[in-house]
Amino acid sequence: RMQSRGLAQNMFCSLSLLTHSVRAGGVMDFALARDVLDIYLDLGERPGIGRVYDTDFAQPFLEQSFHYYSQESAELMEAQSCGAFVVRAHNRISNEIATAARYTLGETLPALCDVCERAFILQHRETLKQFFYSLLVQDHRRDELMRLFALLRRVDGGLEEGLVQFQQLVGKVGSEEILGLVEEAPSRDPAKVPPEAFITAVMQRYVHFHEMVSQCFDGDAAFLGAVDKGLVILVNSNKNCAELLAAYSHSVLSGQGGRMQPRDVEAALSDIILCLKYVLDKDVFQAHYAKYLAQRLINESSIAPDTEEAMIHALRGVSTLDFISRLQRMLADKLRSEELAHQFQNRRSSSSSSSNHSSSANLNIRPLVLTTGTWPLPSPTPQITPPDVLRKSMDTFTRFYESKHKGRRLTWTLALSRADVRAYTGGSG
Repeated sequence: RMQSRGLAQNMFCSLSLLTHSVRAGGVMDFALARDVLDIYLDLGERPGIGRVYDTDFAQPFLEQSFHYYSQESAELMEAQSCGAFVVRAHNRISNEIATAARYTLGETLPALCDVCERAFILQHRETLKQFFYSLLVQDHRRDELMRLFALLRRVDGGLEEGLVQFQQLVGKVGSEEILGLVEEAPSRDPAKVPPEAFITAVMQRYVHFHEMVSQCFDGDAAFLGAVDKGLVILVNSNKNCAELLAAYSHSVLSGQGGRMQPRDVEAALSDIILCLKYVLDKDVFQAHYAKYLAQRLINESSIAPDTEEAMIHALRGVSTLDFISRLQRMLADKLRSEELAHQFQNRRSSSSSSSNHSSSANLNIRPLVLTTGTWPLPSPTPQITPPDVLRKSMDTFTRFYESKHKGRRLTWTLALSRADVRAYTGGSG
């Protein structure tokens, strides 16, 4: 037993010289090293102690490796910049594991990797964390940030503080830009910020930080989540964000912002949905959006019915089912009213052909029948007394409607109506 212990110790001393040499840039006879390790395995176990390989080689080898790399990493950190240290640390860890894999047992490699990571990363964690934050705010050093991220992620908890710093950065940088728009608005009123400028600022930050996560953080899910949390702070830094999104959607869907190509409309509406994801008070958006939709449907100012339907479909992912159902009922009312108006005109045409034409028969009305409680109409609505010629047409439509829908009652809201008046004058002479 004493002879086997002495043999094992002598072999370890020889192996130590070989490993030290190869770490310093020398060469190693890997076949010889493997033969020596086979002897450790041939020595088997010591009763009550364990395998000779573990006690006489693996454990002291790992302790020696930690001491060696702890000293080297301290010297490197003192002599080089943090950026150069990160590059060297990556190379040293990778080279050590690759070299050790050529002569040690595979079961030893995870522990050796842990030793190297403790020496190069954990012992310098505070310095590396500070370096991480400094790189976050220097956009031109993304390559260095990518390498540092890859190094820190090797150890448990290595990125916890960096994740918090990144989230705070997203919220802080973006909020400053949003507040800058408020400063430029009339009377510094958040509600008077141009909706398109608000959307543009949010989307620029969204694209910027998602590209950063993709390039520097390998698309890490935790950092993507940090972007989302930071964007919540960014978007809601303007307390009127929900109203601005609703106003911009109305501008796009009504064409008030100018004629847009279909692909541009689709892109704009997609941006609205994305921004709405981060709005905290979605009820405010929903209330304003429903009012704007009512305006477009009543005034027939929508750029296209299909676009309205597509937007409602897209809103499903960020809105309540009750809200979506309400919007769909409004669209359904609009469609039914068009069918009803067509039937009414056909009825009047057939009736007028068999009787004398009256002034009321020449008055063309197209009633829009709205379901009570579904449409966000102003209450109370101003009472308007219609002229007799209009009253006759209204009474005619009421009788027509009640003949088709027994038990329903119509309430006319003339304040929301519009009229086209045409005048014909005789030619001169």
